[in-house]
Amino acid sequence: MRGKAAGDSGKVRTVERWLAVAAVAGLAAACASPDPDPISASEGAAVTAQTLAYEAEVLARRASAPGSQVTSEVGASAGRYVQPSGTPASGAWIEFTLTSVPAGSYDVKLLYKSNVNRGIVQATVDGLKQGPVCNQYAAVARQQVACGLGSKTLAAGNHTIRFTVTGKGSASTGYMMVIDQITLAATGGGGGGAGGSTNTGGSGAGGGAGGSTNAGGSGGGGGGFAGASGSGRPGGACRAGVAYPAPVLTGTPKLLYKPSGTVGSGTYEGPTWRAADGVVLFSDLSFTGAVNPSQMLQLTPPASVGTVVADAGLNGMAVDAAGAIFACSHKVQGIVTFDFATRALTTIVDNVGGKKFNSPNDLVLRSDGTLYFTDPDFQLGNRTSGTGRKGVYRVTPGRVVTLVDGTFAEPNGIALSPDQSVLYVADYNANVVRAFAVAPDGSTSGRRDFASVTSPDGFAMDCLGNLYVASGGAAGTIQVFAPAGAKLGSIKVAASLSNMAFGGPDGQTLYITAGKALYSLPMNLPGYYD
Repeated sequence: MRGKAAGDSGKVRTVERWLAVAAVAGLAAACASPDPDPISASEGAAVTAQTLAYEAEVLARRASAPGSQVTSEVGASAGRYVQPSGTPASGAWIEFTLTSVPAGSYDVKLLYKSNVNRGIVQATVDGLKQGPVCNQYAAVARQQVACGLGSKTLAAGNHTIRFTVTGKGSASTGYMMVIDQITLAATGGGGGGAGGSTNTGGSGAGGGAGGSTNAGGSGGGGGGFAGASGSGRPGGACRAGVAYPAPVLTGTPKLLYKPSGTVGSGTYEGPTWRAADGVVLFSDLSFTGAVNPSQMLQLTPPASVGTVVADAGLNGMAVDAAGAIFACSHKVQGIVTFDFATRALTTIVDNVGGKKFNSPNDLVLRSDGTLYFTDPDFQLGNRTSGTGRKGVYRVTPGRVVTLVDGTFAEPNGIALSPDQSVLYVADYNANVVRAFAVAPDGSTSGRRDFASVTSPDGFAMDCLGNLYVASGGAAGTIQVFAPAGAKLGSIKVAASLSNMAFGGPDGQTLYITAGKALYSLPMNLPGYYD
């Protein structure tokens, strides 16, 4: 498109973004796994009283293929566009950051160019599927068309919108999608209060008072704080502005799977729900060998378990908004991505300043592509520590590694609050969960002790920001804490409890690993998938 954003009185700006995909028979889908490709900070939208019009050309972006760039196009529709490098297969995506969105309800619309060889594209906003697939086409090549994506209630602040190719519209060998503009047309009604904080709520402009996670009361073992959820953190079933109930913590976990016969030493770890396929991925560690081997297993509910990768060498896993899997690998001593289609594991980072990590254990993803992970020495085995420390690290979308903290006895589980303002880290040997403040740029500060827990291992997070901590050892209980630090209750599971994650079609099932066994527990509110 060549034209103006709504309310733009300045010179006409070309606003094109390519998501061009070559669908060639036999081509491996290796590029379907994210390799974030950030650019400089975005400009805001042009604004009228009713509509925000975001020009794709100036928005900050990430793409599934590295090296995407704004470049010039030749031909009848000469202008500028973004061409992801390589030849990504179906599953390729491009994601934009919409800045300074006021709180409110909006109709979301995508303006793009298409032709008969159209790409079929699914949008997600803040990690949640938004509207129908965009499948329009035009008989005239590269004619602009519009795709309505339905309504969305947004908290004030920045939001991400991702477009993922899910198929093509003809039998030809190629198809394309050129993204021009994203518009948010206000429909009235209230937002979630300024900032959409999970701890403070806020008042909605037309929707009454926003909920507060600190406004409820605890009710014994089943109590907690009710309120409105935050949005921002990827990989979960949480929706901005929804008033979720306080968690009920009185249920009894159900044993889903335990291998028959003699079970060797080791543990299951890292459960992660992959919503695209409706499965739970988890690691099967064996405490044998110089370096503990592990395989990746998959649970297809209700109780069918099979091997995905026999020699994976993984521990904790995490999932981004598009369903891509990231994992901690003690085998390669780094962070890897997993291509679900090809079963390929690709290392994205394995050192800091040229020094190899020990044995990365657990990780969590931020919506901008930043990831945080813990690096104890549990699976270091007979290898020598390259860093000489047991650290907590941050990896930027550009793969720059920085140390968050190098003084933990044994860093273990890690989680982000729903609004991504707090980073929680377990110190297993010190019997404490610590918290860091997270700045908008992803940097951390202000370490503090959050809760005392015996042998804290893996974490889970519900949509209200309550932290679920696996307390290992003989007790085997999940300890649940409100964002302010108050203990809400506990859930008895089994000895050698290691980790848990929310999942299921509605995100309201807690999948739990304890020793060589997998459990489930229905919950009354959803949470995050890792």
